[in-house]
Amino acid sequence: MTRLRRSTNRAFTIAVCTSCSSENVLSAMEEFHSLIKRCPQGMLVRTNCLLGGRPSASKPTGDGVMVVLQPCSCDRRPTEPSIWFGPLEIIADVRCFCDFVARGRWEADEVARLPDQLLAHCNWTARLSRTN
Repeated sequence: MTRLRRSTNRAFTIAVCTSCSSENVLSAMEEFHSLIKRCPQGMLVRTNCLLGGRPSASKPTGDGVMVVLQPCSCDRRPTEPSIWFGPLEIIADVRCFCDFVARGRWEADEVARLPDQLLAHCNWTARLSRTN
């Protein structure tokens, strides 16, 4: 499989929940580490639950890895709103996410072009908020 070679010089932090994700977390972390190696201004943070500690109740959209992308300045100050991804259930989803981040084009129209499964939780919460 040919992987994306070019990588962004934009600064970012990705926060990955490793406490309540599926058994694929080790494979996903390998992909995230590879992404960070390709991106000189990237930072990887492993966190506890990003959804408040109740993964079963908070994540009805699947059993994968939740990730937050935070565009930032080189001194780690946020420059744009963070973007939630996940649950990333299969390694192909993780790789698609990593390729998206490596391109460095994180505008809303670029996010909207991503496969639905990368944004399942965000789409679910958006639909839920519109019904309340």
